[in-house]
Amino acid sequence: MQFVVDESAGVAVAEYLRGAGHDVLAIAEIMPQADDRDILTLAASEKRILVTNDKDLGELVFRSGQAQHGVVLLRLHDLYVLSTSPDR
Repeated sequence: MQFVVDESAGVAVAEYLRGAGHDVLAIAEIMPQADDRDILTLAASEKRILVTNDKDLGELVFRSGQAQHGVVLLRLHDLYVLSTSPDR
């Protein structure tokens, strides 16, 4: 499958998908701090599934009405913060 992984989803998600044999464009690598609309346009033009952890971006997909090939909205915790938290 072909994916665009938004910066909010994290590098680990992009690496995992690549490790599973998928074709992945990671926004952090190709266009850091890109505007949400530019990310949507890229995903649509390349017929890729957008993977994001950003609810605002997910909402924009539905409000824009722009054709998409799919969106996966993740609700992940920041594992770095969890692993360094004194409460653990």
